[in-house]
Amino acid sequence: MRIVIDTDEAAQRLEDLLDLIVPKDEVIICCDGTPVVILTAITKDEKKPDRGERQ
Repeated sequence: MRIVIDTDEAAQRLEDLLDLIVPKDEVIICCDGTPVVILTAITKDEKKPDRGERQ
């Protein structure tokens, strides 16, 4: 599932969004219609990135 949400609403509903998201889902946060952040769930089996490491 893909959820697209504005920054203001995302700020108010962040905990709800985190509770809803499951692996393979995306929450796309937009500012003035431009995507700025994509949140995805990770599984326990996925490697936790080292500080500063990007995947």
